[in-house]
Amino acid sequence: MALEIAQIDDAVTQEMSRVRAVVDLPDLLENAKSLDIVDDATYALAGDINKQLRTMLSTADDERKKLTDPLNGVVKRLNAAWHGLVDPVADLRKGLIDRMETYAKVKRAREQEEARKAQEILMKAAEKAEREDKPELAEAALNVAVRIEDKPTQTVKTGTATTFSRKIYQSYLVTDFDAVPMEYKTVDESRVRAAYQRGIRSIPGLKILEKESIVVK
Repeated sequence: MALEIAQIDDAVTQEMSRVRAVVDLPDLLENAKSLDIVDDATYALAGDINKQLRTMLSTADDERKKLTDPLNGVVKRLNAAWHGLVDPVADLRKGLIDRMETYAKVKRAREQEEARKAQEILMKAAEKAEREDKPELAEAALNVAVRIEDKPTQTVKTGTATTFSRKIYQSYLVTDFDAVPMEYKTVDESRVRAAYQRGIRSIPGLKILEKESIVVK
């Protein structure tokens, strides 16, 4: 392995020397750096230099790929072999978690129903106490009722793990768009861009921003 790494290092050094030869054009680079674009002639000259720089970058990238493409092929084969070994384990774990989540959901629903029934009994007891002029008893029943909350499934501990369920954000459903605060409303930028490409330049409530884009052929 150490020998292979040394060989790769030598190959990188050699390939970088070829890239350096491609981009080591001091006159062209100096012209690009110092050119003052003040009229159509210098604008045209800038376009010519731009094209030469583009060619330089493309050639340098071709030189890089001579080394990286074979290495990327090795990495691709390694990743494929890795996924072949690991993905079945990941799928097994996902299936196990799915079953645990189903259990937690069913248990939570059962606990919520039990809590609802308990609150209902306590509220009826409070009403009965009020009718019987027993305010202390009514207040005690109400206090217990309001403390019954929606709780996650009970923590379960084993010798190596502590398991519990919790509610996390999954998605949302718009029930009244007008009631949604402005800070949560967004403009669909992709649709605005598509409209611009169709030739639309005026959209109520929006100002279309444009910039010059240089194309060199």
